[in-house]
Amino acid sequence: MGPEASVLHTRQVRNGWMGWLGRTHVEVTAGLHSGPADGTSHDASGSRVPANYADEPLQPADVRSVNSVAASSGYGTSPTGTPNLNAGTINPGGVPVSPGQNPVDAAYHNYDPSHQLSSGTGNSGPANASHGAGQGGFYGAGYASGELSPADSLSLRLLQAGVEEATARRWMASASSFAAGIANSESAVQSDQRWMEHLQRAVARELNLCGPIRTQPGDRHVVALVGPTGVGKTTTVAKLAAGFRIEARRRVGLLTIDTYRIAAVQQLKAYAEIMDLPMQVVEKPEQMETALSALGDVDLVLIDTAGRSPRSDARIEQLSEFLRAAHPDETHLVLSATSSGENIRTTLEGFAPVRANAVTLTKLDETPCMASVLAALTGRDRIVAPPLSYLTNGQQVPDDIAVADASGLVAQLLPHMPTAGLGEMGFETMDGYESLHYGEAA
Repeated sequence: MGPEASVLHTRQVRNGWMGWLGRTHVEVTAGLHSGPADGTSHDASGSRVPANYADEPLQPADVRSVNSVAASSGYGTSPTGTPNLNAGTINPGGVPVSPGQNPVDAAYHNYDPSHQLSSGTGNSGPANASHGAGQGGFYGAGYASGELSPADSLSLRLLQAGVEEATARRWMASASSFAAGIANSESAVQSDQRWMEHLQRAVARELNLCGPIRTQPGDRHVVALVGPTGVGKTTTVAKLAAGFRIEARRRVGLLTIDTYRIAAVQQLKAYAEIMDLPMQVVEKPEQMETALSALGDVDLVLIDTAGRSPRSDARIEQLSEFLRAAHPDETHLVLSATSSGENIRTTLEGFAPVRANAVTLTKLDETPCMASVLAALTGRDRIVAPPLSYLTNGQQVPDDIAVADASGLVAQLLPHMPTAGLGEMGFETMDGYESLHYGEAA
């Protein structure tokens, strides 16, 4: 139709009887421009609209090759978005690739974090790395010429999940050392699965775990839980208290300095009454020594603290004053798995003066993807995170808590992976593990 043609409308259509069992194609309606010389035309109401107006925003398309490219794109049988049909190499990321350039390198340098797509959508940008998930592999059947390799597609999925480029490259380099034996004859689906296994193995190898709190009868052990607001510190204190009290038969005392949040003291008192545990409330650092003595001869003291913003140096210093008065044997920084990797890094930096020696990760049941969180916890560029101690995945006391386990964490590394309860994901739950979770100190 020539260079004067304009795209008027696009829609998805399927072959077959009433759309069943057919392939999906993109139908494009185009027309020749015949409007005024100023580049505008008029709609039915007389309003002036651009000559290249379309009902939906489109990427530049070669109308004549829509069906042929869609049929050979390698995305599976039912793409739901408009394919990028720019001249040049067609690749799943929709990123312009120069001759001889690795598509993933182009994607790294052209990546826009704002291009976030839901499962199964197609569009331009590295977000397409997840396209076709759930259809027999990350890309469905096969990798046509010009498409990303399984390793590069995983790299793009990591970027989409919020993993920084340096970390993604480090993980994939480590995974490639495990993947050397992948046979060229393997199908795309098999290759995808094997690469994912190697990536999980590489990430698991970087995770630093410290194990559970260990106590000895007659030897008082003080543990403080600190962290931002809303991460579940009080509920985690209750879970630990119940586990050590019921499963390990330890004498447990509770202490709170959270006198800022409405009903915070009442919440912990309710747990203490249910479990018949002594509890003390401390409003000033000078009261700490007296409160600890008032708890009596207990084996474990769990200290609940008020949530603090990692950006408030004054609040962090105030918290540090209480901790210096308490002299805890362990300080656990409580972080939410729903946080972004950047927020995790900011929190680690902000709470550095507290000198936490362990991390408890909460709310695993509320996030489908752990990649950015694990990237922050294994990061090497800004601050080294303390080792992981416990994981929680719900509100049930004391059930929804377990000792941190690498295999369970990497099982949720990327979206579209099966999620389940802690026990089903390979975590060791508290039931039946008294000697491991609550046994004598090593």
